[in-house]
Amino acid sequence: MKQRKRVTKYRTQTDLIYHTNIKGRSFENDELKLESNGRAVVKEGFRSDGCSPTFKLPFSKVFQFGWIVGPPNGPRNPDTGLPISARAFF
Repeated sequence: MKQRKRVTKYRTQTDLIYHTNIKGRSFENDELKLESNGRAVVKEGFRSDGCSPTFKLPFSKVFQFGWIVGPPNGPRNPDTGLPISARAFF
């Protein structure tokens, strides 16, 4: 399996629970769990690089300080330290 080249900036502090329409199937590994009733769990410690696709354009004469292009992660939630969009990108 190919290693990720992008830096993972964010880590879940607790399990994140989602409800999906995927019924009748189950799956579990070190990072994710899908139950047959459609409940999905992103386990504590899962890492993400934030909203994707996000790219930093290289420094150049046009972009003096570099620009980040893509959906923003948003400001950080003071309670969790994660961006307000964290539930969406996890």
